[in-house]
Amino acid sequence: MMERRESMSTFKKKILLAGMVAIFAFVATIGATYAWFTVGQSSTIGTIDFTIQTSTSLMIVMDDVDGDGFVNGETFDAAFLADATNYVTLLTTTMIQSEYDYTDIIMTPVTTADGLAIVREDDNPASSDPATPGEYLEFSVWILSQDKDVTVSLMDLSVVSNEANTPEQDVIVQAIRLSAKSTDNADDYIFGIDKDYDYVYDNLDVILEATETSLIGLHGTFYGGSVVAAEQTNVLLNTSTVVSLVANVAEKVTIRVWIEGWDADCNNNALNADFAISFGFIVKEVIE
Repeated sequence: MMERRESMSTFKKKILLAGMVAIFAFVATIGATYAWFTVGQSSTIGTIDFTIQTSTSLMIVMDDVDGDGFVNGETFDAAFLADATNYVTLLTTTMIQSEYDYTDIIMTPVTTADGLAIVREDDNPASSDPATPGEYLEFSVWILSQDKDVTVSLMDLSVVSNEANTPEQDVIVQAIRLSAKSTDNADDYIFGIDKDYDYVYDNLDVILEATETSLIGLHGTFYGGSVVAAEQTNVLLNTSTVVSLVANVAEKVTIRVWIEGWDADCNNNALNADFAISFGFIVKEVIE
């Protein structure tokens, strides 16, 4: 009888331990699938469409991202950049992918303190190299102003979920961030459809208030579009300056697009979501 009691007691302890393990696993799963995605899972870039438009005498051309010395079949050098006939007013997905083929990039949650250096949740540098495969998009364009010195800002940022996505996957729109940085501009800006950074990772790793405040403060103001308050304006002089151009002298602007891991909408629902992203460059002010 004593042996049976001991056996039953041991059996109950095993059941209790198993139940505790199951509860822990369930709680861990809830935390891990909310943001930063579950370990081992990722969001393929899929059929992302990317278009960049210019207006009001501005011209644009892709940089020699692949390093082969050619763009659009022409030798990429100072003479190429000085020739306005090499530029267009609209860069399409096809044009971008001719120099930077991002179809094999696996977008995973990352973050940044300045819109320039992109890091993973473990603080290791993220990659934009498709061969790695990369975890975010990064490529450069050259912008040219004909005849006049101008300052240039971002306009009409739009992130649209692909029609093939499920309603749950539409949250990808909120988690996408973009930065546009030129070498002549000391200011760093982040642009997005919202600026939610208040996510608590696994209920353990809380984003520091100072970091959250800094990230929100980096959000620039662009012209037009429909986003949260204080990030868009219909007054050009109120927009953030991305680049300043001297007439007929091209400047390089580096574009980065990532999925913000601290955004509460960066969760497993966004896995494999496709989206279209577009924006433009517009003359903010003519410098006489």
